[in-house]
Amino acid sequence: MDSPSLCSFCKQKPVSFGQRYCCLACEILDGLKSKEKKQGTSPTDLPTAEDHAIQSLFGIPEKGGYKYFCEVEPIACAACLFPLAQLPQYVDGLTDLRWDRHTNRLSFTLPQDRSSPTYVFQLLKKMGLAPRWYRINETANRSQPQSSSLRIGVTGALFGNIMLFAIPIYGGLSGELANIFFFIQGLLFLPVLFWSARPFYQGALVGLRTNTLSTDLPLSLAFLVGSIFSYVGLFLREKEWIYFDSLSGFIFLILLSRYLLERAVIKEETSIPIENFLETSVLPIFDEQNKDKPLAWKSIFQLKAGDIIGLEQQQRLPANGILLDSQAEFEHSWMTGEWEPETYGKNSPIPAGSRLLSSKAYLRLEQNPEESQFIKLLQSLKSTGQKISTQEESLIGQILVLGSFLGAVALAFIAPHLGTLEILRRSLALWIVACPCAVSFIAPLTRALGARLAYHLGFWIRDAGVFHKLPKVKTIAFDKTGTITQTLINIDQDAPLLDNWLKRVILSLESISCHPIARAFRATFGAMELLPVTNHREIIGQGVEGQIDGHHFQITKSAHNPQVIELKKNDKAVVSFSLKESIPHPLIQWLKNLSSRFNLYVISGDHPSRVEELTRLIEIP
Repeated sequence: MDSPSLCSFCKQKPVSFGQRYCCLACEILDGLKSKEKKQGTSPTDLPTAEDHAIQSLFGIPEKGGYKYFCEVEPIACAACLFPLAQLPQYVDGLTDLRWDRHTNRLSFTLPQDRSSPTYVFQLLKKMGLAPRWYRINETANRSQPQSSSLRIGVTGALFGNIMLFAIPIYGGLSGELANIFFFIQGLLFLPVLFWSARPFYQGALVGLRTNTLSTDLPLSLAFLVGSIFSYVGLFLREKEWIYFDSLSGFIFLILLSRYLLERAVIKEETSIPIENFLETSVLPIFDEQNKDKPLAWKSIFQLKAGDIIGLEQQQRLPANGILLDSQAEFEHSWMTGEWEPETYGKNSPIPAGSRLLSSKAYLRLEQNPEESQFIKLLQSLKSTGQKISTQEESLIGQILVLGSFLGAVALAFIAPHLGTLEILRRSLALWIVACPCAVSFIAPLTRALGARLAYHLGFWIRDAGVFHKLPKVKTIAFDKTGTITQTLINIDQDAPLLDNWLKRVILSLESISCHPIARAFRATFGAMELLPVTNHREIIGQGVEGQIDGHHFQITKSAHNPQVIELKKNDKAVVSFSLKESIPHPLIQWLKNLSSRFNLYVISGDHPSRVEELTRLIEIP
């Protein structure tokens, strides 16, 4: 049986006496859940006629997933994101729900054959977020920073003028002239009350519509109550009740601090241009017969399949290419995670994302850059806005807001001797000072700064929510081959039998593979010109095969000994190699130290006996 003091849906937030839900959003989502149980299906299964009209208006394809964008009412703080974070659990197929704080834009992905975008739109409307669709290719409205700076400027000017009339009073001015100065302050304060503080009112109203404890609620209440006191004091000529200078200064400083904080978060959350990961924005184009002088220069996305490009040291290949030099050294850590560089010979295929370590190299592109997995990966990481999830600071923020109200109530019961006026003054101070702005607004900045620092250290954090999960990690699983171990090749047969032609056959077959065994062959034999291979393919977990000079060649594990690799010609073994794996001694000690804090495991597709031999050595399962 549900606890009578907690929401029937989220089971996390308290409810008012006699109520079942903490907010309208939870009531709507619970109703959706109940309807699904009765009907046995989701009401979002079949798109409506309105959905088809939306597809036509916004250029949405009939099938497959599509990312929708809509502008919503300003979301006051991280605590207000809690109801939104529940949507993917109750809307069939909804994924990648994101909020861009710069533009108040909400985005989500839906498969057209399962879910209704109109249903999600109506749900957002019922939650009080006033959504508005963005048409295809429509630029997001970015006028918010300009309007914020205007509001700050006007509020600062009003605050400065109010202080000009307040300073003489602090200096001892009294009598009728002091009353005139108070009256002028009251007039100057009106725009602050009705215009400058509007963002706080809007945030508080959104919170009230969804029964969410927004950080703007105590700020708005403190400001409104203080303003009422000030005007009552103005007409009653009770100068101790007048706080026009303090309240206008408070609004000005809060607006300024939020603006600077928002700008800092936006700066840190700004997507990093793809060109930053290519070490260049333009590349030279050459003629295959004459590489002395470039024919032209092209930007990354002007390149086409067949172009011959020149790479300088440390530059990254934007698309799959064929090496035209006799040899060159590349590293593939961005795509494979393996740090060891490899040396390639002429005609070797080089995968996109590889970084040149040699002084210079020429390559012929095999595809357009936008078709390469490397560029697609970079583009997939450029999603804007924060991914909406139930962050810890949202709950902490709501607890602090609730605590500030409970503190004011407790003060009235504990210290009634202070009098109503003094209790109200102290309550206002509590609501202002204890407002959890630091939790709800600094937390996103901290995550953004963490992601930016990680980027400079070589990591691209797509979802900064990972920082909440890292301290909770209890188990770590390591790949074996190429991560813990380094693979070496031993030649079993006499060296004269393995002539250069067979070495070229092996390197040509392994040229399409990034497996540690393929890298071990390239490291053992060095750079050699490759032979043309037809019907070339890699069979995951088995090996590589292809046709060379009309013969079928295959490199695969021996059926009799999993530690032996065989080169077969027309299904007959030609030469065999034994595999030897080594583990750096410092790594063994490091893993043993790590096992004292985490549960460590090894994951491998290798033969069980080889995996067991390794795990016994490093003493982990």
